[in-house]
Amino acid sequence: MAGVSYFNVYVTHVVETIECHERPNHCNLIFWGQKDRGLSTKMEEQIRTFNFESSPRPLLTDLKKEKIFCVLVNNSWLRATISDYSVDRSGSLEVFCIDYGNTVMVPLPCIKLIPSTMNFISSCHPLASKFLLADVVVEKCIRGKEPVLQYLQRNVAHKNVKAVSLGNRDDFEGVRIYLNDALVAKLLVENHLATTATTYAEAVREPIPNHRQLSVSSISPPPMTKNSYRAPSAMSVSHKMLNIASLPTKANPGGSYAASCLEMNILHTVMVTYVQNGPQKFVIQRKNSDAVEKLKHLSQKISDFAALNSKTLVNPERGTPCIAISSRDKLFHRAVVTLVEDVRYAQVYFVDYGYSELVDLQSLFEIPPDFVATELFAYRVTLEDAASLMTFDKVSENFTRLVLYQTFKCHVTGETIPQSVILMDDAGRTVKEMVLASLADPRPPLNISELLKTTSLSPIHPVGNIKISPVEVRAEEDLFVTYVSSPGKFFGQFERREVTELEDLKNELHSTYSSCISGQVSQIPLLYADAKSHIGDYAVIKWSSDGHFYRVQVVNEFANDVSVTFVDYGNVIKVFRQEIWAPVSSLKLFSKQPFGINCLIPGITLTENEWTLLISDKSIRVKLAQPINKVYPATFVNFPINNINRPLSACSNLSPIAPEFEPSVKSGKTVVPQVTNRRLDFDATGQPGLRNTTPNIVSNQNVLEDSWGIPINQSRILEESRILEDSWGMPVLSSKGLAVDSATPKTDGASSASSNASRNQVEQMDWESAEPKEFPRQPTSVSHPLDLPKRVMPISQPIKFVYPSQKGLEGATKNLEIVFVENPNSFYCHSIEAVPLLEKLMADLATAYQTAHKEPLGCVEVGVACVAQYTDDGGWYRGQILNVGATEVEVLFVDYGNKQNTPTTLLKAIEWEFVKLPPQAYHCSLAGVQDGSRSWTSQDKTRFEQVGMGKPLTATVSHHRENEKYSARLVDESSSPHVVINDLFAPPREIVPVPDVFSYSSLPTAELTNVNIAWFCNVGRFFLSPVDLTSYQLSLDELEEYYMALSSDELVEDSPSVGLPCVVKFKDDSRFYRSQILSIRGQFASVLFVDYGNEQETALKELKRIHPRFLNFPQLTWQCRLNNVNLPNSEIFYSEDLKARIDACFPQGPNIAACFHVPIDGVYEVDLAVPDIGDVANYLVKNKVLCRHSNCSNEVKFPTQNLNFVPDQIISTNAFLPFIKTPLEFWVQLEPESVDAIMEQSDTLANQPDFLNSKNDFVPVVGKSCLAFFTDDGRWYRATVESLEGNSAVVCYVDYGNTSSVALEHLRALPPSLAEKPAMAFKCCLDTIESPISSEVTDAFLNLALDLVATVKFIKVVNEILHVRLINTADGVDLGEKIQLPSKPVELEVYVAYSISPEKFWIQRKQDEDKIAEIQDQIYKEIQASNLGSFRVQGQPIVGQMYAVDHPVYHTLYRALMKSFDSFSGLAEIQFVDYGDNHKVSTADFLHLPDNLKHIPPMAIESCLNLQSKPKHWPEEALKYFNSICSPEVVFQAKLGAKTDGVQLIDSMQAPTENVTEMLHLKLKQSQVDQTGRILDILDSVSKTTKQVETHPVIRPSTELINDMDGYPGQVISSKAIAVCLTSPTAVWLHLDPSAADDVMESIKRYVQKPEFAQIGPIEPLMGVSCLALFADDQLWYRAIVESVDKNSVTVKYVDFGNSSPVDKDQLRPIPPSLVMQPALALKCALDGADRISGDLPPTNKCQDAIFNQILSVTFTEKTQKLIFVRLRDSDGNDLNNQLGLPAASNNARPENQRTSASSTQISSRRPIPGAEDVRVSYIKSASMFWIQRESNSEEIEQIRDTLRPLDANDSPNVPPASVKENVLYAVMHPEYNRFFRAQAKQISGDSVEVYFLDIGFSDWVPLSSVRPCPAILKYIPAMANECTFRSPIYPDQYCEEICKAFSGATEGVVCQAVFSAQPTQGVQYIESLFAKGVNVGNLLYNLISSSGPQSGTSGGFGNFPLFPSKQQRGL
Repeated sequence: MAGVSYFNVYVTHVVETIECHERPNHCNLIFWGQKDRGLSTKMEEQIRTFNFESSPRPLLTDLKKEKIFCVLVNNSWLRATISDYSVDRSGSLEVFCIDYGNTVMVPLPCIKLIPSTMNFISSCHPLASKFLLADVVVEKCIRGKEPVLQYLQRNVAHKNVKAVSLGNRDDFEGVRIYLNDALVAKLLVENHLATTATTYAEAVREPIPNHRQLSVSSISPPPMTKNSYRAPSAMSVSHKMLNIASLPTKANPGGSYAASCLEMNILHTVMVTYVQNGPQKFVIQRKNSDAVEKLKHLSQKISDFAALNSKTLVNPERGTPCIAISSRDKLFHRAVVTLVEDVRYAQVYFVDYGYSELVDLQSLFEIPPDFVATELFAYRVTLEDAASLMTFDKVSENFTRLVLYQTFKCHVTGETIPQSVILMDDAGRTVKEMVLASLADPRPPLNISELLKTTSLSPIHPVGNIKISPVEVRAEEDLFVTYVSSPGKFFGQFERREVTELEDLKNELHSTYSSCISGQVSQIPLLYADAKSHIGDYAVIKWSSDGHFYRVQVVNEFANDVSVTFVDYGNVIKVFRQEIWAPVSSLKLFSKQPFGINCLIPGITLTENEWTLLISDKSIRVKLAQPINKVYPATFVNFPINNINRPLSACSNLSPIAPEFEPSVKSGKTVVPQVTNRRLDFDATGQPGLRNTTPNIVSNQNVLEDSWGIPINQSRILEESRILEDSWGMPVLSSKGLAVDSATPKTDGASSASSNASRNQVEQMDWESAEPKEFPRQPTSVSHPLDLPKRVMPISQPIKFVYPSQKGLEGATKNLEIVFVENPNSFYCHSIEAVPLLEKLMADLATAYQTAHKEPLGCVEVGVACVAQYTDDGGWYRGQILNVGATEVEVLFVDYGNKQNTPTTLLKAIEWEFVKLPPQAYHCSLAGVQDGSRSWTSQDKTRFEQVGMGKPLTATVSHHRENEKYSARLVDESSSPHVVINDLFAPPREIVPVPDVFSYSSLPTAELTNVNIAWFCNVGRFFLSPVDLTSYQLSLDELEEYYMALSSDELVEDSPSVGLPCVVKFKDDSRFYRSQILSIRGQFASVLFVDYGNEQETALKELKRIHPRFLNFPQLTWQCRLNNVNLPNSEIFYSEDLKARIDACFPQGPNIAACFHVPIDGVYEVDLAVPDIGDVANYLVKNKVLCRHSNCSNEVKFPTQNLNFVPDQIISTNAFLPFIKTPLEFWVQLEPESVDAIMEQSDTLANQPDFLNSKNDFVPVVGKSCLAFFTDDGRWYRATVESLEGNSAVVCYVDYGNTSSVALEHLRALPPSLAEKPAMAFKCCLDTIESPISSEVTDAFLNLALDLVATVKFIKVVNEILHVRLINTADGVDLGEKIQLPSKPVELEVYVAYSISPEKFWIQRKQDEDKIAEIQDQIYKEIQASNLGSFRVQGQPIVGQMYAVDHPVYHTLYRALMKSFDSFSGLAEIQFVDYGDNHKVSTADFLHLPDNLKHIPPMAIESCLNLQSKPKHWPEEALKYFNSICSPEVVFQAKLGAKTDGVQLIDSMQAPTENVTEMLHLKLKQSQVDQTGRILDILDSVSKTTKQVETHPVIRPSTELINDMDGYPGQVISSKAIAVCLTSPTAVWLHLDPSAADDVMESIKRYVQKPEFAQIGPIEPLMGVSCLALFADDQLWYRAIVESVDKNSVTVKYVDFGNSSPVDKDQLRPIPPSLVMQPALALKCALDGADRISGDLPPTNKCQDAIFNQILSVTFTEKTQKLIFVRLRDSDGNDLNNQLGLPAASNNARPENQRTSASSTQISSRRPIPGAEDVRVSYIKSASMFWIQRESNSEEIEQIRDTLRPLDANDSPNVPPASVKENVLYAVMHPEYNRFFRAQAKQISGDSVEVYFLDIGFSDWVPLSSVRPCPAILKYIPAMANECTFRSPIYPDQYCEEICKAFSGATEGVVCQAVFSAQPTQGVQYIESLFAKGVNVGNLLYNLISSSGPQSGTSGGFGNFPLFPSKQQRGL
């Protein structure tokens, strides 16, 4: 064991794998680590001591790869080199962190130069090394690499390991590593994460290394200079810059310190004096008597020297030795300067004690050389094996608590600084053991500041965390604004609080903390003396600008400093941690309430500058609401323009600020003036007075944030602006000014002094006096001199203006003009529409700055707005400072884009009026022209200026991000044709292939992953995304830029199909995103945005083909559903309470945990865990939103009621009516005795304790069966849940018909024994009875029907409602006759109150005119004219009841019937019963009707014109006519007919001037005539086309090649064949005689070479025409047949070679008769066995490789209707079919009577049809356009049908006509089937809408009244119907009704077999053949067309059809 040595490695991270040369398909693991952790720690300290935030940024010329910089990563500065010079879109560079080995993207402002004084940082070698993990390898796949990388990152990264070197390879070192003495390779193998390598066995046998091998860097750290040396007894203290001689600074008189080392092999007694980084870094002093005496003697000498001879240190620099006064004991000590903070402070390191402090420069003194030469008494050490301790939590905190100021025995084990030591107490316990033991100690850790006190205790005791009392706020407060943040936000102090309270608090803080500092013994109680986080804790700081102490609260923490907010003033600053003190127990006033609050006024639209000018230093009165995160929403009570001057005694009410002032010099003395921060205004001009001041915040140039976390400017605007109030009461700036009466200042009675300084009287301020003189005031009843606090007040900083943000250009087309060009990727534009504004601004600017003297720019900082002189023309322009140099600044002219290096003397302060207009030059780049390797030349710039400047350009702008450029596509429309400028500079476009379907890869999923909700549809469909997607953002941005640069007709996806990846522009933001096609309907596709989860309907022409490089990264979302829960179909009926619970489970924003299960069809079932909720599925089940699969699968349901009765059947003679509403709505028990039996069972069950105690076993879901308690009689009844509302449910008692609201605890699961019978109550209505029904009739019916034993006669059933006659069984009297139903009037005068179409409108009888007016008058008198509150509906309105509702259009109350309530949207569907119109309104608009109005029947009667023939959809002219004549003022004479289903039929309708019924008949006939004319024109066109086809020679089909063949299986039909085309195993084209093809081609060649051929013009392209066609690839002519004709091109099939291709129309020529002698020479065959293979067919490319370029022997096996099956053998006799994996040939020959010929329509039933799918024909429009449903989708089709079935009852709410939108999915009643189907609205006209039925394929016009909302669960299921056509469209039958009938008759209700030929094109699927009951439907239709009589096996006929060509003419 002694022979194995190791070295320590600190693993920084595990990053990657590399190819393993020894093991294929395996890779090695690579990690980065640090060999010398001690040197790395020194480097961290060295970097930490320097403030890199103030270090300059590198210029572009400085960015060299070999140069080392410091970069800011995760709030820490690290050394790095530039690895990639290309700047990404966010302005970041890729850098390599040389001390950690990782590569990160860093913003350019976060890269800083290393000063020359920091030689150690810049010259030290990289501390990270690259290692290869030996002994194991891993598989290459993701599942092999990802788990092991995650394991190592979790268990090995950031830990110290033992490493044994096995040699170097390439640029890394192979190592064997041990973690806690365990071989890491063995751990990986045992956890099945890796595979053993060849060295593994040796590694397992190898003993654990125990001999440490010191690294060279540990013994000899890198030299800091060339002349550095190491003294025999001391080493250079590098990290504190003690070795001053090593620094490139000026010589110091005192020389430099030499750090001391503890001697080894000696036991030392030491005390720990300072802990910097737990056990890894701390400081000790030797405590033996000799060392103590030496330190005491040195301290005395230093004190004596400093007291008598001290000289203040002049111009201190880093590394300067000195004597400094420590704030801990106020004594002199040796120190060294480590950082000069500013002109007042320096950071020093006390070399004899080991800690650092911020010291005033006046407390630094020169040190004599002999003091410098004396040895140092502080030793920097590290605990032996400290890294192993750091793996535990809270180690640093416990270590500090145990060792600080404690004495130990010390054994030194290391030589290098920091030396490693072992510390032991007197009992022999090591500190490491003590720390480990303390980790299990449950006691809370001590506050470290307690340990800082010496034995002489100070009276000041820090306490852990004093809480400040909550602020008491009134509903209305007077506030004085002390701090202003972003618009709408400010901090205000309470005017009601006495100023003396705040002064008392400040005095107490000053007294307490001043005495603490000046004390001689006690230590300062620093808040950050411990290692804990103190965010939210209160503390005290001394504000350096005024020397006062303030209460603060910590709001954020950084590496060296923290952000604090002033509790009583509101502003936020950054301070160093060592400047924050803990509150002490002696404070009495510290816990007082804050003196002010943060407020937010919403809706403020002013700029930050305007907002600051508006309310800064103003007294305002506000109303306050409840706070949100301690911020109070507020509204103004008084207008904040009042310039209220407060008493001068209030000047202490000042926020702590850091002014930069110029002291006045008078009589040789510097006098600091005393001023108040309350603004004083003086009218007297020319008189000196106080400068207006506002709080200014400066803290060592740190970026500040306000208390809302928003960055704020460091200055406040001083200029007084005049303000107006707009019509909304919002203060706005006015350029015209506002007169303010300054003669009478307002007073504040609550103030200690009742009046302010007069505006009209002013007295000279004596700047030298300690106090300002008293100002004259307005006479008051009490007048006393003002008592002014004596304190230094700040003077204002120079004003810093910034420009407002530019108005965005993105997402729109703009007219731009280029004004400045750097290169095509960086130029500036003007918006042409804004040029007049700019011209006016420039004119005003020239007048103001060229004719008057303006002040120079006082604040020269980056980002500040200014006015700069342009040296080329001497003019003054608006500018913005980009960089600040010693004498010059770089200025950007914001309105033109050019830049200039300008002396500061040419900069002027900009006035406020010139800042208001945003910069007018937009920074742009050409979209799609830049890639990472491209650089621009001066020629490119010149060319761009030539083509782009000096002309208006049309620009389409993509997007814009902060500090980035607009990506634009520029078009010069002044040229003809238009010029796209981007194309002139873009790289050549490459050909993009069609991607594979479903080709997006998936993101990997870990066992438990933190995710975000990307898109939520429902619990069964939502999308999750990883928390961090920043690594993919660049790719998404590149995609946007690439596609934005394309024109609309470029890269269009011309082969769309379901599942195909594509790129689509999102309509909301006009950006391009990766997508996938979900479905295609007509010319539109539904696409899924795969990286987000949402969907969009997009036109096919707008789909873009995706470039392969955008498929290289995975889909950024996972489609998911909740695991192990059932999704009810009725989700949309969730109550608001349940929807809120669902929303809480799927929050937007916070991270949630997800556990993924194996995906099914790409959908992951997941378990989700949300903070504060836990497991989502359990939560939703517990709250009765969902149920588990196991619970739902066993659900007990009632059987379906049997409604199959025969008309006039007596269905019961002892029926009972349990529930009656009206004669039109009541329920009947046909078998009352069965109901009694059910109730006996229920009563028995209810007495069982188990039943009563099972209330938690039932999960209520809408539609679920249950037992429900009825409170009126205390019994349990069978019921169904209808809706859920909070903690109750509305149930329907199925055996009685009534409904009731029941508490959830009164519901129980339905036992199976009670579910055997269906619902026993049947919903009925009296037949022939008509609405409206008077109350008298209803009352008469109730009196007769209650307790009646009735005989029920069935008439019919409509929408599951039985229409019956009721007869009293006792006397045989018919109840309908007995209640004397009203007779129908024959003719009435009526008004049309509301009309949709002639089939749906509402009439009012003219005789009811007065009654309607009386109803409205009573509603007004009793409701509108009285207190509405008494009529307000409390709770949820009830469906079926009548209310008074405000009309959404006319805004008047009308009677309305509530028809339904949608709990999802919170809207109720109502019908205004006196007028007929339906609307959806909020239930908040419902009022109770007076009782007498509830019983008046509706005055509007739904009606329908009884026409002789009704069209399927009404012509537009007829609709316009009817709706225009149906004016409410027109009185019609209406002849009423019968009523059908509650609708009044009107036989005739006579207007005053015409008969409406007759006019509609005429318009319908005219429409039919017009339609017939159009059809005849089309048929005539078809006839002409067909005759033209007949005149052309026809190429005979290739089947004639084998007509003479016997056709028996096994016959060899060719032994010299070749394959010329192959698209699949069932589509192979062969040349049986290749020489014949050569002869034909030679004949064609001779023909086209004749001179007369050149004179022949193109042939007119007609489908089916034989011709000569040019083939583009070889420019030769071939025989061809036209397959299809498009607008611009023709698709032809080359009959001698089998392939098809598009050609231009001018590339077709007529074929001469001599070239049609030969039939088509390419014989289409199928490989035998392709129809019998059990698995997938062999791939096409494999077939091509096997068959092409071979001389083939062709053996015939079988001939079917469409296919000729053959077996192929090569020249060696090898069976190629077998080689392709196809089954061997059958030995049994087909019987002769089962053979088929090409003309037969029957196919063999002996075997399945090759490649066929089972389908059903769902809709037939013509033989060339029909729709099919796949049988494989039958379950989805049934699911859709079950979900929509409840809508068939006609009681579901319809969508209001005005709300129906195009391209939206609805549930629509089919006009023929009277059932609801899914349908998409296509266009709307009048009261009708054209819809497309997704699952049938049928488009038609339907009334708007038949449209219902589509259930949410059905919106995400693709269309079930696919549009199809036959591959060879030879039937011009689209206008032939007989063909459609034959087609329908053959396929209706039959499962057919379809053979599809290719991928869908434009959404249409091509079918080779379609078989129904063994009949080839295509041949059947052809035979019917082409013959005068029916063919064999068919029925019917059509007579002669001369329009259609014969078989021979068609080439068949």
